[in-house]
Amino acid sequence: MAPDLVCVLVNFIFNQGHVTWDTAMPANLGYITALFFNQNNCAAEGSTVTTKLEVEVGTDLSLMVGYDKDKCMGHLTAGGSVANIEAVWAARNVKYFPLGLQEALLKEDKFAHASGYKVFFPQLGKEKEVTKASKWELLNLDVDTILKMPSDIETLLNLEHQEFMEIMGKYLYESIGAQEFSQRHGLTQSACVIAPSTLHISFMKAITILGLGRENIVTVAVDENARMDPKDLTRILTLKLEKEIPVISVVAIMGTTEESAVDPLTEVLDIREKFSKQGLNFSVHGDAAWGAYFCSMMRDEHRDAKMVATGFVPEMYLSTYVSKQLSMLKHCDTITIDPHKSGFCPYPAGAICYRDKTMNSFLQITTGAVYYHGDMTLGDIGIEGSKPGAAAAGVMLANRVIGLHRNGYGRLLAECMFTAKILYCLWVTLANQDDNFVLVTTKPLPKFNKWSEEQQIKFIRERILGKTNEELVKDKQAMEYLKEVGPDTMIPCFSVNLKGNNKVELCNAINSALFNDLCHSSSEQTAHRIPLLVTSSSMVPHKHSNAVLNLKKRLGLDTNTDDSVKYIITTCMDPWATSLEFMDDMAAIMRNSILCAIGTVRK
Repeated sequence: MAPDLVCVLVNFIFNQGHVTWDTAMPANLGYITALFFNQNNCAAEGSTVTTKLEVEVGTDLSLMVGYDKDKCMGHLTAGGSVANIEAVWAARNVKYFPLGLQEALLKEDKFAHASGYKVFFPQLGKEKEVTKASKWELLNLDVDTILKMPSDIETLLNLEHQEFMEIMGKYLYESIGAQEFSQRHGLTQSACVIAPSTLHISFMKAITILGLGRENIVTVAVDENARMDPKDLTRILTLKLEKEIPVISVVAIMGTTEESAVDPLTEVLDIREKFSKQGLNFSVHGDAAWGAYFCSMMRDEHRDAKMVATGFVPEMYLSTYVSKQLSMLKHCDTITIDPHKSGFCPYPAGAICYRDKTMNSFLQITTGAVYYHGDMTLGDIGIEGSKPGAAAAGVMLANRVIGLHRNGYGRLLAECMFTAKILYCLWVTLANQDDNFVLVTTKPLPKFNKWSEEQQIKFIRERILGKTNEELVKDKQAMEYLKEVGPDTMIPCFSVNLKGNNKVELCNAINSALFNDLCHSSSEQTAHRIPLLVTSSSMVPHKHSNAVLNLKKRLGLDTNTDDSVKYIITTCMDPWATSLEFMDDMAAIMRNSILCAIGTVRK
């Protein structure tokens, strides 16, 4: 084999950095084929084939997360950032629609026969005329109630949708602007969006683009596992209710790409139901850019063909906690999904799915026509205009060939999960007793059989590491332990500190040196010379969060500072990298790099 080819293969195998790896062959073939025809999914006449494929992809992804086929819709975006921005945009327009409708019912002669129109108010537990409701009551209706309002009024007045929208154009937030709308309705409190402190930067972009103000993205504390803290969410919502500050949306992150955390969506939904009855309502958005494809693990196959196994890697399905949270995605109003992450598709391939397709119509509610994936003009339903049809072809072919079920993507991701769990165990035990450093995973060891940390480390060394895949799968207790241990998805992270050091600055310097040794950031250097590719981030303190405090304690650092703690991110998107030789090589490379990083900093 040619030396250059050997280098390329080694580099691919040891790429444990960003949330990307080899893209799936079906996705590449679909993308390349459609690329030759340069179809533009902005309009059907410019993409006679790929528009249809994007519609199919949107439906497939929506069904994968559990949405109702007859009500849902989805479409592709350039990435998860665009999808998150669109979700906040739609939620904002839905939130303010009832106020605009109330004004129209009071002022428009054509709406006179609908002046007695009633809807259900959850805080009252009964129906009430929209024209007699308070501003606060109208700002806290259920999403489903608001989505029905346009069709209800059209039916009552026997109006065509286009005529209704032309009239409403004089009253809607998105038509007359924030300042005019607020003055008309006496709104003095800016609405907010609530998200965990692990939120993606796209939500900052969304709230500033929409003119809501960066200060109105309210962050919720996270626990030691970097998951949203339900108690802190309740505290924040209680304050908003007391001060009558509208909440547009609460975001649950279903698989962060830095901490590998899945938020407690079950509790978020329960909290919404509780506050809805108290008079505070909001939409729920699931940012599952990374985690949505893991839902395929919970779906049965709908055809006879099965993925052909080319080698034995045990399937490690989701932990009890993660399975429970992902199974509730179907109750989110909107969901972000990134096929170009855990779908192994080439960029650009993000997506947004709507539980009820009517919600998307609120983005172009004042236009003359609304499309529900019939005679589709994809350029009318989201932020983007021109968009590549090649992306739709790539995602569609990957979804069809691999399959959005437990024997397709589910099998592929389950094997990646197994790799991630083994790698997590490797990181936990990498530092020996006589080493001058400690290595601490950002996600603590789980509560398992009331075992202490020492007992778990002993168990990992004796029953997991150094065992072949065939041996492990026969060890029921080891497989049960692996299911519950490690990252929520496939990203085991850790931080390194010098033994006896309590200074955050030195700890961060060591991790920075480690990252610099194992990253590829310059086009002047070939990636082939880097034995293992990783990335890094920092865990930032939050007023009500104990995540950073817990990490500092485990690292032996001073907990009386507000300093962030740097950590190393490794991502396991290789389903076959679990051989004993591979893990031995990984351990040797990382140990050597850690020792070199410590030497660099100390010198």
